[in-house]
Amino acid sequence: MTDVRYTDYAWIRDDPFLFDEGFCLTICTSATIDDVAAVLPAVTASSKGDYEALTEFAYDHGFDLIGGLLQVDDAVVFYEPYGYLGDDAKQSLSVGRTVVSIDANPAVSYFKFFRDGSTVTTFEKMFADSRSGEDPDALLPLMERIGGFHLGREPDEMLPEIVTYHQAAFALAEAITVVRLTHSLLSQSQYRICQFT
Repeated sequence: MTDVRYTDYAWIRDDPFLFDEGFCLTICTSATIDDVAAVLPAVTASSKGDYEALTEFAYDHGFDLIGGLLQVDDAVVFYEPYGYLGDDAKQSLSVGRTVVSIDANPAVSYFKFFRDGSTVTTFEKMFADSRSGEDPDALLPLMERIGGFHLGREPDEMLPEIVTYHQAAFALAEAITVVRLTHSLLSQSQYRICQFT
């Protein structure tokens, strides 16, 4: 785990391109792209491209499951512009490893932590004081250290801003997976762009 704070993700405040539409960002530890692809629905089309190419391909294919797979050291980042992958698939991906996902759309957004086929902790980012899962408090020490979450102890006038919840969620994902999600990593890297059945 890394010594990360929510303020380390200020780029989300400066350039919140990820939040224009709904999305899901999933990180799978101890995995290769082929490992992850083998658990996902069958791939019907595949290409290479950056974030712009990925989002354009997703836009052109409407409600199909479209995602970009990116190898980052011994982890895989799976970015879906519209976020259709369900929790069952994420639980399957977590067998023998740790998986975290950050889901967001204009209405609600969630942080989910999976391990060994189980949903350990899940919460809506704006209401981090209301957690569920097999161990709702498993991440609480990390969340307290990272900051930026509403944990039910702050006076109303000190509640974090909405964008701070996003920053805190990305920092928590890094603390668990040791994958630093930078603006350049997500926007400029070459993804394996896949269309799934």
